[in-house]
Formats: sequence, structure tokens, C-alpha cells
Amino acid sequence: HYPLIPRSLFGKYPKLVRTMYMDYVKDDEQGAARSRIRFLYRPVEGIAEHSYGLNVAELAGIQPEILVQAEQEARTLQERVETLHGRLPAIL
Repeated sequence: HYPLIPRSLFGKYPKLVRTMYMDYVKDDEQGAARSRIRFLYRPVEGIAEHSYGLNVAELAGIQPEILVQAEQEARTLQERVETLHGRLPAIL
């Protein structure tokens, strides 16, 4: 769901829109529900491969049960997007 917004804006207004995200490193742990993200506090040109809002919420101390529910909702939304738009191509 998240990557559609910058892709759409960049596609419509390539001379007016500049896409950037906060650089990060993924620390994938086997069996973990979600990848651990370490933000590097360095802006990078392009579009992040995923929305990392749940990782930010976890860093902010949001309760685990709320994160689980939000993750389920995000998965449902992602499935809907893929049904309507197909799987998104590689990052620009």
C-alpha cells in the first residue's frame, strides 16, 4: 500500500516530485514476526521497499498486542492492493 503513493506521484510529476526515505539496515531474525530495522538517520533518494510504520511504532513503545492487530490489518490491506494492482515491480 505505501509504495503506491510515491510511485504514483513520481510517475505523474517526475520533474516536481523527489522521492526519498530514511536509510536503514534490516536485521532479519529467523522466526521473528517482523524484520528488525535500524534507521541510519541518513536520507536516501528513492522509495523504501516497504512501509516500516510498524517498526517505528515498536520503537515508540506501542503495546505488542496493538502491533499484532495492526500487522494483521496491514497484511489484509496489502493483499487487497495486490489483488487490484498486482505485485509491485522493483523499486525505482
